[in-house]
Amino acid sequence: MITDLDRCRPVKNLRSITSIDLSNNKIEEPQDALDFFNEIECAELTVLYLKGNPFVKKTSYYRNKFITQLPSLGHLDDRPVFTIERQSANVWLKEGPEGELKFRQETKLKERQEMREKVLSKCEKDKEDRETRKT
Repeated sequence: MITDLDRCRPVKNLRSITSIDLSNNKIEEPQDALDFFNEIECAELTVLYLKGNPFVKKTSYYRNKFITQLPSLGHLDDRPVFTIERQSANVWLKEGPEGELKFRQETKLKERQEMREKVLSKCEKDKEDRETRKT
């Protein structure tokens, strides 16, 4: 069991590492984990597992913090990092929780409007097709 990330310092030299699994250890301090991943230069890190460590539950905005800190991350714990989550996390970093909430609400509204427009367009096309067949 890893309790201290100092034991993982050799990872700092592995610049092309793509996956790190530190899940189910005893890492307690959120700042230690954030500092560790801030110090390493893993530009190709796409998969990170940290679940099962005590610090995960202690860290408010855990996913946002790691997603914004690791721009190449495509999968954090058991969930993929989708584009919309990355965008939302970046807004959170710049504008805080209120800005993130506003961004998510605006994004959902925009998605609904786009879907409505697609449905209306399809209905209109279907109506035109029916009228064309009648003649």
